[in-house]
Amino acid sequence: MIYFKKLWNSIVNYFKIAYGITNNNTDNSKLNITTTNSIKFEIDEWNRFILTIRIENANIMACEEFGKMLYLLNDGRYDQKILEVLVELGKNKELPMHNIQQIMSGWTTLLATEMDQNNSPYIKPTEVFNNK
Repeated sequence: MIYFKKLWNSIVNYFKIAYGITNNNTDNSKLNITTTNSIKFEIDEWNRFILTIRIENANIMACEEFGKMLYLLNDGRYDQKILEVLVELGKNKELPMHNIQQIMSGWTTLLATEMDQNNSPYIKPTEVFNNK
């Protein structure tokens, strides 16, 4: 019963702080609330891609850093970290290795296709030098 009372008080204090409703009797130092910004990529049961962005910390610096994170993610700078996490999932047996191999296969196939497309010339020599 004491556990539920502490849990209830924590929940009430969280909402008081989140909505700016505080009184002098509330000890906010005991309640550790972190506000984070996140991006979540999901595939639902119908194989649809879902992107969710959550901004809890809207100060200027946090928003700027979130923008940098999006750039680095798009630029491929997190590829190594993602690989490390996938390997750890396999090592810890949180995901079977054949699933990790399927993920890696899907990823590398698309990367190889993109690289092939980027290396092909925009104007083919046969289009320019065709004498017919």
